[in-house]
Amino acid sequence: MISQTISRRAVMATGIAAPLSLSLPPLAAGASPTLDLSSPRAQLTAFMKLFTSLKDETVHYWYSGVLDAALPGEPVRPLIGVDTLIRRRTQPQPDGSFHVTSWEAEVFHTIGDTTIPESIENPVTGRIVQPFPYLEGPMTTVYSEQRPVYMLDPTGNKPPPAADHPFAMKWHQAGDAIWTAREVYADVPQPLDPAVWRLESSGARMQFALVSTHTGKVSELADPKITRASSGFTFECIGGWDPWLLMGQRPGHQVWRSTGLKLPDISMLPAPVRAMFEKVHPVIFTEAAWSEPVMPWTEYAKRRQPAT
Repeated sequence: MISQTISRRAVMATGIAAPLSLSLPPLAAGASPTLDLSSPRAQLTAFMKLFTSLKDETVHYWYSGVLDAALPGEPVRPLIGVDTLIRRRTQPQPDGSFHVTSWEAEVFHTIGDTTIPESIENPVTGRIVQPFPYLEGPMTTVYSEQRPVYMLDPTGNKPPPAADHPFAMKWHQAGDAIWTAREVYADVPQPLDPAVWRLESSGARMQFALVSTHTGKVSELADPKITRASSGFTFECIGGWDPWLLMGQRPGHQVWRSTGLKLPDISMLPAPVRAMFEKVHPVIFTEAAWSEPVMPWTEYAKRRQPAT
């Protein structure tokens, strides 16, 4: 049974860092313009250019990495390779806010290549397990300069009102390089009841920490002619075990580490990587064919039975 539907993307949407409402220092003469971040509007504009776009358009993020198993007193063990593709559409609103709708797909593969295994041996337990690549979305997040970041429900309604505060991020600069991170530390009810999902559930609570870092160029963010800046991306997550690993309440953590970028165009996705997603989650390439919300934990309960 599912006690609560939890979306990793939902908690990431609200993981806006503490304010730093300052102008970044100017670079050497002729290097690049100064980026003014002294107001909520300037902060929001810079972040949207880095995160997605200021225009009504769709961008794609691709990042690739590894899942590791970290257990007390034991060496960290690599588990499996993982690639993620995010489809993110921005819709500017008349009030100056931005509606950002995201679709996300994950593919597990052999570390070092693009082979998609039907099953692997869990190196911790020795048990043969079947990877469960998730699909998540669509979910719409509202970004505004004078109200908290929040998500619309499936019917398009806003959540209950919360205290307003200016939009702000922590920014770091070195020369023309600039980056900012979103951080989330969560302790929420476990979606999979451990009394039913004995081996799939890591316990009564789901606890994790997520950090996603976006890197870009000061010169692009400061240029008013550029509406979609280039961006590198890193993602780190430490938390409980994925259900398909069948680790139960074993002490330890799963570590997810990935790097990637906002693709200049989806055609730049390498052919072997695109083939993986077309095999496992072809719907990620077609926005119109994916209208009903899909959540990983709900889908797991629909498609899998409790292990014995």
